[in-house]
Amino acid sequence: MSIEQKINQKLNHYPRIKKRIKRLYQFAMYALFPKIKSQGNIVRVSPDDSGHEYFFGYYDKTPEDASGRYVLCMKANDTWSDTAPKRPAQILLIDTGKSDDDPERVRVIAETHAWNVQQGCMLQWLGPDYDRHIIYNDFREGRYVSVILDVFSGTERVLSMPVYSVSSDGSFALTLDFSRLHRIRPGYGYSSLPDETAHQKIPDTTAVWKLDIASDTVTPILTYRDFVSFDTRDEMRNAEHKVNHIMLSPNGKRFMILHRWIDGQKKYTRLLTVNADGSDMYNLSDDDMVSHCYWKNDEEILAFENKNGQGAGYYLMRDKSREYRRLWPHISNDGHPSYSPDGKLVLTDTYPDRRRMASIKILNDDFNIVIAKVFAPFKYDNDTRCDLHPRWSRDGKKVYFDSVHGGGGRRLYMVDISRIRFAYPEMIASALPAIDERNDSNSGKKIKIVYLMTSCKRKGPTKQTLYIIKNLDHSVFDPILITIYDEDPSSCMVDYLPYVSSHYLVKTSKQAIILGRYNELKRKLEELKPDIIHSVGVFPDYAISRIGKYKQVHTLRNYIWDDYPAQFGKIRGAILAWLQLSAMKRSTKAIACSSSLSKIYMERLGMKFDFIRNGVDVNQYVSATDDEKRVIREKLGLPADSFIFVCMCSFIMRKNMPFLLENYAKAFGTDERTYLLLLGDGPELRSLEKKYKDNPRIDFRGKVKIVSDFLKASDAYVSTSKSEGLPNSVMEAMAAGLPVVLSDIEQHREFFEANDRIGYLYRQGDSADLIEKLRLIRGGKAAEAGRVAYEVVRENFNAEKMSLQYQEVYKKIAGYPEKI
Repeated sequence: MSIEQKINQKLNHYPRIKKRIKRLYQFAMYALFPKIKSQGNIVRVSPDDSGHEYFFGYYDKTPEDASGRYVLCMKANDTWSDTAPKRPAQILLIDTGKSDDDPERVRVIAETHAWNVQQGCMLQWLGPDYDRHIIYNDFREGRYVSVILDVFSGTERVLSMPVYSVSSDGSFALTLDFSRLHRIRPGYGYSSLPDETAHQKIPDTTAVWKLDIASDTVTPILTYRDFVSFDTRDEMRNAEHKVNHIMLSPNGKRFMILHRWIDGQKKYTRLLTVNADGSDMYNLSDDDMVSHCYWKNDEEILAFENKNGQGAGYYLMRDKSREYRRLWPHISNDGHPSYSPDGKLVLTDTYPDRRRMASIKILNDDFNIVIAKVFAPFKYDNDTRCDLHPRWSRDGKKVYFDSVHGGGGRRLYMVDISRIRFAYPEMIASALPAIDERNDSNSGKKIKIVYLMTSCKRKGPTKQTLYIIKNLDHSVFDPILITIYDEDPSSCMVDYLPYVSSHYLVKTSKQAIILGRYNELKRKLEELKPDIIHSVGVFPDYAISRIGKYKQVHTLRNYIWDDYPAQFGKIRGAILAWLQLSAMKRSTKAIACSSSLSKIYMERLGMKFDFIRNGVDVNQYVSATDDEKRVIREKLGLPADSFIFVCMCSFIMRKNMPFLLENYAKAFGTDERTYLLLLGDGPELRSLEKKYKDNPRIDFRGKVKIVSDFLKASDAYVSTSKSEGLPNSVMEAMAAGLPVVLSDIEQHREFFEANDRIGYLYRQGDSADLIEKLRLIRGGKAAEAGRVAYEVVRENFNAEKMSLQYQEVYKKIAGYPEKI
């Protein structure tokens, strides 16, 4: 989370002060940065008319009909001086099959007196055909209504209530009190009628109605008191309540709704799901902050929220369950998300940044593409701001959005994304010119850093390098990734792609590097002309040190004379250690990944290295509650009531796994109150599985995809390693709130130097001491030690802090001017 976001969260309780500070800050940033109106292949859809404003409405509806030819749009005189004007707005039908100068391209088909600047008049095509009938809200004869209109014949039918969310088959709609909504949340309700509940914090009146469209029958289904009496919290009792953002599931059986209450200056929001008849209410997310949501399918909901305090971001939740997972942990900015028609992609946007630039993104598990960036003038801000509200076309090949970047007010725009092929690596080669949202400041020459790696195989050094790149200041640095081996199935290449400007595969081999045969790599580097090369791994380190032309940074992640011979055998290990040692001596800057490792090199080899401690992305991990732990254990097939030790590592000699298993078995045998969970793979795994196959309290799980779930399910972490750099696994366990039992090697001691109340160290090789420490942590001190560990890792072993330290090194090496 950026410093701006942290300040924003603190000021949420003081909206008036926040408004002033935000405006002053944005004026200052706008004055400093270059002025850019837009980026991307943006096409205006609405008329070229500087005298009026044009927009569609909210993000959960598409303006396009079933054929993709006809587009709906609203036309108004002014959308910036009032959130819900009483002046009428026209409804237009745009025939995109006709040219922009064809007088028959745009036709006025209706007029509405019930609209607002954020959601319009709930204008949309009516299902199930979406071909000629539309529905929209209006104010007629002193009441809010909805109107069904045949856009070609002009015939209409008036319904007795306005609509908020309409079922996909067009059979019914749900609605709410637009007058109360307008008073409490300007920009989302209508202003023609006063709020009759204005003096009631918890009205004993209907909050949600169901409207049968065929018969025009209205049924009250929920009152405000129904919401307050369900899972009541103390903060609700004297607060003012409202509901908003109703959205029906695709099959129309359930709907989601945001229940919001304001207690003085403090605001709370929870996400509820309910059957379409008002029954079976479920509290899906009750974490105070929930914003924009979308049904992925009939059972899953994507929401921007601060789930269980894990940080603001996008979370995918399963309805009527506690199951959820965070998507795109690097995204912490709110937006308006929606799934593509095939459910494979997510479209979202951002609010204006410090330069008043807002972005539209397309996301999936593998990539994050910015397809458009637009400027937001100060005239459109706060309640009358122009959110982009991006919307899919029905075939998923176009994106529509509202914007004011053109200078003449709101306009409806479109970006054609049909040429994007959504797969790596083809996507990189043939995509639209993706916009790098981090690199448009033009504030001077950036420091170009090439990260040279063997491949993006999922392992500790790869993860640490990703953390460095992920947290770079992209207005200062231009990161480029070069790999020299093909990726294997465990590759995490897709994690890197959103954070590097380019990736190149320059194939070579270990033998070729040793023999100095890396001309293709030389050519690529000469083409790129990097300011710095940060190499990762023995062979990349050695290759760059031998080329000798570039400023080189590399990170020492182990003590070579302990690690390599133990892992690869005496002869091969000695060769690797010699190659690494040669690179160290030639490098511009070799950095140890822990103070203890730096100390070891000084004591044993007389080599002095600075150190930057490894870090962990603390936003990916959270301490589980007892209820969450029970649910996760059931899902993973773990015992509900046992004390679970967990160890994550490669099953290699250096990790000393036979020692752990032997002494765990001595300490606890097959005691049903204790359980040992082992995650990872390696050459020793099969023999150890065979040896302990009859012990039901020892669980070999091999490699797992979602490590955080297993950590949440566990009670303590244990490592018997003989040598380390600064182990990721220990930091990840502590970040998940687990106490630790560790061998007393120098690198493990470093954690205890930060705070010795995080668990226990045992004397390396001392069986009795290990057994004693396992029993002590099992005996009841785990909870408090886990809380301390959770705080220690956030304060001392944070990936963001690690990256900032590397950035200072890069700047110094590159001669980057210091700020005065």
